[in-house]
Amino acid sequence: MSQMSGLDLRHVGRGFVDPVAGAQGVFRVAMSALARPGLVQEITPPGEVPEGVSPALVALLLTLADFETPLWLAPDLGDESLRAYVRFHTGVPLVDDPALAMFAASGAEGVDALLAQLSIGEDRYPDRSATLLVDVPALTGGQGVRASGPGIRNTVTLSPAGLSTAFWEAMGENHRLYPLGVDCFLCAGHEMMGLPRSSALALMVEG
Repeated sequence: MSQMSGLDLRHVGRGFVDPVAGAQGVFRVAMSALARPGLVQEITPPGEVPEGVSPALVALLLTLADFETPLWLAPDLGDESLRAYVRFHTGVPLVDDPALAMFAASGAEGVDALLAQLSIGEDRYPDRSATLLVDVPALTGGQGVRASGPGIRNTVTLSPAGLSTAFWEAMGENHRLYPLGVDCFLCAGHEMMGLPRSSALALMVEG
């Protein structure tokens, strides 16, 4: 049995067909997503993706994670095949404590509590903050949220599904920490959306 740190690697799926070009393409999309908050962006997925997680989130993990970037994966995100897949393709160290992670990936449920556990960076080194990746059911169809800030002309309305009021309140607190704070990507299917710490987010009142 071939294993890495206790993870079974016998059935790890294929990553990007061309690892360099694939990662470069996703990185460009990710940077565009942070530069243009709230805009839905489409990515080209890896060759195979573990079950229970979106191709977009897996593509981001393959692009952003490496052996120097501790990663925390929510226990209910995917299964052991996801952990084996990411370790095999990136060499990333998996950590049990979100506070130690440079990248953290989670489903939508309970992600508001996770935000408070992640590193927000330091006054002299705000770039040492964590980046949060959230798998959501869809990037449309949820409660309306108004975003403003750098990269947005006036305001933009977004409505990702599956996220609680508590998450948006936590993201509002995250923005108030700027230039500290956590940058966030929302992922669904082959699409992603960037929510940088510089964006002010406010729930829209229905009715």
